Amino acid sequence: CDVTTLRHAEVVAQSGADALIAVAAGAGGHAGAISPFSLFPYLKERTGLPIVAAGAISNGRQMAAALALGADAVYVGTRLIATPEASAAEGYKQMIVDCKPEEIVYTDRVSGIPANWLRPSLDQARELLESTVESKSLGADETKRWRDIWSAGHGVGQIQEQLPAGEVIRNMAQEYLQTRDSLPGAEN
Repeated sequence: CDVTTLRHAEVVAQSGADALIAVAAGAGGHAGAISPFSLFPYLKERTGLPIVAAGAISNGRQMAAALALGADAVYVGTRLIATPEASAAEGYKQMIVDCKPEEIVYTDRVSGIPANWLRPSLDQARELLESTVESKSLGADETKRWRDIWSAGHGVGQIQEQLPAGEVIRNMAQEYLQTRDSLPGAEN
């Protein structure tokens, strides 16, 4: 179960969850506000449940960092949206490639729950809403407005191009192994 706070994690653990997806600050979509440096070990210590790290993991170095913080596995979202295999709209995939972390907006004003959104998609939705309100015609445009508000995490800063998913995964595995092997004490 996705969790963003200790309170949420405790409720989920009492309900019988086998593991927690710790959604840290910087995750795409509905995200928490706690840094992964704190959230992953904090939830691990206090719940004893396996932790799946989520939030701005776009390469193998970040994967190694999450595991070093005590996560048992990692969850990769935004990076895999920008692949040919993803069923996302082509404009969404390209926006992920084009955006910088500063263009991610954390707000509850879209869905009622704090989440990270791509600023250009919010701007496009605002323009569409303004034009439909002026014409007093919501209909099909109302549906399009919500469909084209796209979420992504801070990991967009590490994504420079759309690559096939297999290549992304191979690159991440290679970066992870290189990082793990280069850390102090790795020779032990």
